[in-house]
Amino acid sequence: MKNPSNSNNYLKQYKIQFWVLGLGIVHQFTQKILHINLSYIDSYFDDLLAVPFISSLILLIENTFVYKNTIRKHSFTSLLIIFISTSILFEYLLPKIDERIVSDGYDILFYFIGFVGYYWIQKKPHKRL
Repeated sequence: MKNPSNSNNYLKQYKIQFWVLGLGIVHQFTQKILHINLSYIDSYFDDLLAVPFISSLILLIENTFVYKNTIRKHSFTSLLIIFISTSILFEYLLPKIDERIVSDGYDILFYFIGFVGYYWIQKKPHKRL
């Protein structure tokens, strides 16, 4: 059985990741299930959250299953690789495969803003509760 204090520390440590994942899921729910559409938010909010969302999933999986007893954060280089990979995949490769997907330079700008913001937030020291 898990120690409750360890679970509480886990939630505190990954607060940023849970917020990013939660925002992404709530936005998709409101857009796809509730059919609430806000043009610019629907166009670029997903792009803004793409790198933080992918990074958060990777980090949670790694720290839960691979590096069980350590707390890790993404380095600048690993986030940069995720940003570049996301840009190439969603703005170059997928539009070539599926004609319904359109490449947009603004998407790359929002991937970049999400990358920089996520890097800054996760590296910023946080007060202990």
